[in-house]
Formats: sequence, structure tokens, C-alpha cells
Amino acid sequence: MDNLTDQSTLFEGQSLWVRAVGDQLFELCFDRQDGSANKLDSCTLKELNEALAQLAQADAVCGLLVSSATDVFVVGADVHEFVQRFALDEAAIIDDVRGASDAFRALEDLPFPTVAAIGGYALGGGLELALACSFRVMSSVAQIGLPEVKLGLIPGAGGHVRLPRVAGISVALQWITEGNSFRAEAALAANVVYDVCEPNTLRQAALKVLQQAAAGDLDWQEERRKKCTHLNADTGHATHLSGDPTSKSAELPALAAVPGLLARCARLQRDAALEEELRTFAGIVRTPQAAQLVQAFIDAQAARRLARQVNTVTN
Repeated sequence: MDNLTDQSTLFEGQSLWVRAVGDQLFELCFDRQDGSANKLDSCTLKELNEALAQLAQADAVCGLLVSSATDVFVVGADVHEFVQRFALDEAAIIDDVRGASDAFRALEDLPFPTVAAIGGYALGGGLELALACSFRVMSSVAQIGLPEVKLGLIPGAGGHVRLPRVAGISVALQWITEGNSFRAEAALAANVVYDVCEPNTLRQAALKVLQQAAAGDLDWQEERRKKCTHLNADTGHATHLSGDPTSKSAELPALAAVPGLLARCARLQRDAALEEELRTFAGIVRTPQAAQLVQAFIDAQAARRLARQVNTVTN
């Protein structure tokens, strides 16, 4: 991995770019030109699908590093875009959100290993993106999680499919229903990430793992196989651990939906499980609880921005 001088560009957009980094390895880097945090809005997903299509057709690619140009990996979806979905019917919502699920599946299906270098936050869709990679290397100060349930939503781009296959159904149940962020030590203990390193060595550590996978020293194909087949586990375990979800359904349908969805996805092959997740996600999006919690989150963000502006002026 000593030769990192070849910076030829395969793809360049407003939100991400793909460049060669030597040894037939490439880097897909999230790098928003508007200066805001990396997020999976419709523009970014369009560029991601285009970049992955070019990578799939490129000659002599042996591996892909997925990184961020900033201290934050990917904070997740653009919550403001969810407001537009509340008025759609279920079929239209599925079509609208399929872009992320399809992009992550395309990433997972690339004919070479992929390694995510996670710095800062990888939340919601950001973590689902990383889970689609063969391996994940995480900065010791980073945080990852699936916080959708706190917005009255559920993960809709593979969280119920890949997390239990990577870390086990118990971990998936806890992470999705609690909606909390987890630090590197907990992520490593749960097998959600392959390795943890200091922030200033993240890129090199991830490139080293990628080099090992490209050389055949790490079985990246087995990692992909595990995420594409049904889960060999007690599919009733999630429901058993969660207790009776019916009492939660009126207050928070998203929370009540998670155990059963995890159990159903575990019994299916990847593609069928992703479709099951999409259908369930679309139903949850249309609930009044989701609309209320998402709007409350947006309002709180606006209030914080206003407070910062006032403090800047008065100080």
C-alpha cells in the first residue's frame, strides 16, 4: 500500500468523488461541496448509484475504500425530504426510498472487497451504507447507530437485514429499538466493526484492511455471502426478547414493528428481506406519529440554528 500517488478520477460530483489510490485500489469519498455534513439526500444517492455503476464496469479494480473528506462519515438521510413523503401512498413511498436500498445493494455486490473508514458519525443510512461494505474500520472517537425509531421511523435501507447478519439478532434488536449511538468499543465488541484505530490513522488503517482483503488474506466473499443468505437463528428470538409489542403500537408503531420485521427478514434471502423492509418502512412513514416526530425534530433543528445566530450577533 506504499503507492498512493495515482489520483486519476473515475467520478466526480457535488457530493462525492471516486479516485484511484494505487495498487488497483480506488477510494469513494463523500465530500459535499456546499460545506454541510455528508447526508444521503436524493442528489447524493443519484451520484452514488452513478459512481457505483462506473466502478462495476471498470477494469482492473481490486478494492474500494469508502471514506469521508471530513471528520464526519455520513449522518444519514436528509430528514427534510421525509416531509414530502408523508402525503404519498405506500407504493410511491417505496419507489421514493428504493434509491438508497438499491445503492447499498450495488455497493455490496461489487466484484471486489470494500472497506468503510468511519470517522465522526455514521447514523441511520450512514451506518446502513457502511454495513453494505465488506469490512468496517472505525475511529476511536466515532459514533454509529440507527436512531430512526426516535423519529417515529424504522431503518429502511437494510438495517433490519444486514445488522443481524453481521452482529446477531439480539444486537440488532437492541440497537434499532433503543435508537442510541454507540461508541467504537461497543461497536467492536458487537462485531459491527472489524477494527478500531486512532483518528489520525483511520485512512491508513482502513487501506491496510482493504489491501489484505484484495490480496485474499481476509475472506471478503464470505462476509458478503453471510449478508445475502437467510439468517441461521431462532427467528422468534427477536419477538421473545422484546416482550409483547402490542401495547406499544398505539404510542409508537415504529417501535412495535421492529421485532416482527427482524424475524421476517431473518427467514428470507437478502433481496426478499430488503423488499419486506421497504414495505414495512412505507407503512410506518404514513403514520401520524412519524409525521409529528419528524416535524418536531425539524423544528428543534431550526430553533437551535436560530439560537446560534442570535448568540453570534449578540457576542
